[in-house]
Amino acid sequence: EFPWFGKIDPVGFFAGSQHALQQAVSASRGRAEGELVSSLALRSMKRAVYREKNCGHYGLASATYCHFTSPIRRYPDLMVHRMLKVALFGRTGETSGLESALARIADHASTAERTAEEAARESQELKLFELLEQRIGDEVDGMISGVMAQGFFVRLADTCEGFVSLRDTGEYFVLDAAR
Repeated sequence: EFPWFGKIDPVGFFAGSQHALQQAVSASRGRAEGELVSSLALRSMKRAVYREKNCGHYGLASATYCHFTSPIRRYPDLMVHRMLKVALFGRTGETSGLESALARIADHASTAERTAEEAARESQELKLFELLEQRIGDEVDGMISGVMAQGFFVRLADTCEGFVSLRDTGEYFVLDAAR
């Protein structure tokens, strides 16, 4: 039972309203299920992509959004700085060329970021496997983070997540997907 969930607009939540989603994450923050709610909310969203025009931010429920950090860290951040310079001081020959290439630059940056994320994920998985290899046979607490007809996913406190097949449990369950 999640009494805090009663504060959230159920129609908006199930319709995918950014505001209702944001309310659910905020209401669950600091609670035992908070990390799980946040993780599931992130999974439910489409992957972010860079664009040449402002399209807002779905997860923040904001009509306008511009993310940047240090221009020495990422090329998209450098492009944001350059376009801010155009807005403040006007166009030059160099910046006009960049503006016309923004769609291609944004697409390339999105693709490159996905490649980097995949490499990081594979590296982290390898290290996690090495760590967990030392704990084979240990009993640990976990939280069910997803359910399918064939089994369920369990997330451990160290953010490790894995699938448990119903065949391996020796138990019999029936999934009621509507509930």
